[in-house]
Amino acid sequence: MAQLETVGLVARSAAEADGRGVEVSITAQGLTTFKSAQVSHLAGLDQRLFSRLTAAEVRQLGTITAKILDGCGIPLPR
Repeated sequence: MAQLETVGLVARSAAEADGRGVEVSITAQGLTTFKSAQVSHLAGLDQRLFSRLTAAEVRQLGTITAKILDGCGIPLPR
């Protein structure tokens, strides 16, 4: 976290509910960096993973992934 803060990607502030803690928020620069990384990350996934699968296999992968996330108690994004 310290490195992210040093380069201006996140900012820390005192936690409102508990003075002993801190809250971390993404900065405008951090959001821009994230969006840029997301574009190249998704392109890489498409090139290295999804382009090698049929449409049926992609659906099957989605079903399997949903089952794993559900078993871990992680809600699916909608």
